[in-house]
Amino acid sequence: MYRTRLLVLLLAAAASCAKVENPSGPTRTTSPPVTTPATPTPVGEVIQFRVQGSNLLSVVTIRHFDPLNGLTIVTTNTPYVADVRIPDATAFVSIDASSTGLTFSTLQVQIFQNGRLFREGISVGSVLFASASGTVRQ
Repeated sequence: MYRTRLLVLLLAAAASCAKVENPSGPTRTTSPPVTTPATPTPVGEVIQFRVQGSNLLSVVTIRHFDPLNGLTIVTTNTPYVADVRIPDATAFVSIDASSTGLTFSTLQVQIFQNGRLFREGISVGSVLFASASGTVRQ
């Protein structure tokens, strides 16, 4: 008798755990999660400052300005190249260089925007000063 009661209790417990679905209830549909496309971060403009010279007697003093780094002053030999990535839509940039040389020495400064020549300046003679500046726009 004890076994019969135990068996009835186990069957009742098993029956109460069964999943019952209501077919007249609302149907559940699962939709994929809504994803928003990733917005690309603005790359910005790649500005490159270049200085080249020939027949120079001394080192070149270079000053270039961009809104990210401000004014940079360098004293070095040529050729000189400096890159900066500017995230702004418009930005003023400038470069100038000075040196001394022989009678027919040259000093050239250039500003490139995304690999294309934007501004250029050149000086020829023995006392050399070249500059270039402008506002880049995306």
